This record gives sequence, C-alpha cells and structure tokens, in this order.
Amino acid sequence: MRHHRKNHRFNQPKPPQESRDDLIHLDFGTYICPLCGNVIADMTCAIAFGSESHPAHLDCVMNYYREREGLGPNEEITYIGCGQFAIASLKPQFKILRRIIVESKDHIPEWRKNIKQTFMSSFFH
Repeated sequence: MRHHRKNHRFNQPKPPQESRDDLIHLDFGTYICPLCGNVIADMTCAIAFGSESHPAHLDCVMNYYREREGLGPNEEITYIGCGQFAIASLKPQFKILRRIIVESKDHIPEWRKNIKQTFMSSFFH
C-alpha cells in the first residue's frame, strides 16, 4: 500500500490560472524592423540599430552581423547584453574574440524612452 504525504505536490491545490482578461496589454505603438520589413511584435526585445537607432528584431540584427562578419569555423555570434553582440569561439571552450557594440550607452532612442514611460505609468501609478 502506498502512503501519500499531506504536503506532497500532487496533493496541493493548483494555484488559480490567470485568465486572458486579467493580463495587461501594453501598447508601444507599431514599429517596422528596418532589416526584414516586418512588424516588431515585442518591442521590449528590440535593439536600436543603425545610425538612426531604429528598433529592429534581435534575430535580424544578429543575422546582419553574422553575414557581415564572415565567421570562421567554430565561431558564432551571440547577444551578450547591453546592446552588444560578440563573436565567440565555441571550441575548445567559449571565448569572446571581439565585441560588436550596436547600441550607444550615451544615447537612448525616443522609442525606448516611450517603452519605459509606458511601463512606469502602467505599473507604478
């Protein structure tokens, strides 16, 4: 005979599921990726790209630099945060060979300021 503990996770009541009506929809406006021409659905993942700092898909920017940089064997491009990508050697161990700075720390584009303002006004009113 199997003994069930009272605190076993299968005996716990399930937490209530959020309904779609409970979710907050934030509208950041509609932006088109300059690299692929498609709408950017998730502006929180966009990268400021080019001399005008237009929002672009992270994957599109990664592909742009993958083609432009001419990667060698066992090299890959990866996003390392803060608007920077890296060309990295994958074997025998991960090693950053060079960095590609895409976003300037000194310049915050208007669209990114709008995202910040929308978050602030939606959650911290």
